[in-house]
Amino acid sequence: MKCILKYYLQKFPNIFKSCNFKENFILFDYKFTNIFNSYGVNLGDFIQSIAVKNILLKLYPNINIILCDRDSLTVYKGKPAFTIMQGWFAHDNKFVPNNKIIPIFIGTHITIEMQKYLSKFISDNSEYFKNKIIGCRDKNTLEYFKKQNINSYLSRCLTLTFPKRIISPNQNKVFIVNIPEKLQSYIPQDLFENAEIINQRFVDKGLKKTYYLKNSKKYFNQAEQLLNKYRDEARLVITTALHCAAPCTAMGIPVVLISETINNIRFSTLDGIIKIYSIDDLKQGNINYSVQAPNIEDLKTLMIKNVDLTIKQVFDASVSDEYLCDIREKIENYKII
Repeated sequence: MKCILKYYLQKFPNIFKSCNFKENFILFDYKFTNIFNSYGVNLGDFIQSIAVKNILLKLYPNINIILCDRDSLTVYKGKPAFTIMQGWFAHDNKFVPNNKIIPIFIGTHITIEMQKYLSKFISDNSEYFKNKIIGCRDKNTLEYFKKQNINSYLSRCLTLTFPKRIISPNQNKVFIVNIPEKLQSYIPQDLFENAEIINQRFVDKGLKKTYYLKNSKKYFNQAEQLLNKYRDEARLVITTALHCAAPCTAMGIPVVLISETINNIRFSTLDGIIKIYSIDDLKQGNINYSVQAPNIEDLKTLMIKNVDLTIKQVFDASVSDEYLCDIREKIENYKII
């Protein structure tokens, strides 16, 4: 991996001076060409890309969007572009962008397994993160970058920026999203009996790799339709999926989020916003299903402003560091529960 990345870093040494990166934006696609194929497609990945796309088109309506596999940024050969590094990194160690890409680190999650690889990469390429500030999706990633002595802050997940829905009488359905079948019996019968069970994490499980490669457009559409379904029909969502809970909370839908593991490091993006329950809470009946959706419109404004000003700072350095730091501190310390 070190050799591959160095090749691309050396191949395009003067590209920052000769091209307008800001004209092109890389939106993450997901090729699922790794060992996890047997688990199928996680629509949550596509929901993250949709959230980023919505923000970028709001800020730059005429921008040229280029799709690129999230796990292949090291070997990207397209037009010079920038990208928002919102995502779960990684299934593959080719996720570090080469010199044809300006990475803007907002909403970044580095898995514990990939942190080991990245530590070696940082050691071998000490200049790569120089002058970069990492907006971390969760506290574990934040702690990791701080230990590496790399500037970082808690940016939270951009799926918290979806627009708030308009209230309608049609929003009367309970959705149970990726609650394991063995645990569904613990959900109160009056909620469960008329609920719709949704699988958004393991879609089209066990198909050939070629199928996934050819159908990313289908999964983008499926993710859009699922978000619209939650928005238009839900009165309550009960889920174990972060990228169901976060966008639904943003849209103003009451959410019961249940962590399948103790201290799920990814869920810290929702700290201070909604209560996170455990499997024991579910089994022991310690869940409040009459939860109300929090109003996080002020947080959304801060998060979108952070994206806007961070991009501007990367490209022309005309942004007040003090002002941007204040916005980031408010995002990191945001708390309503």
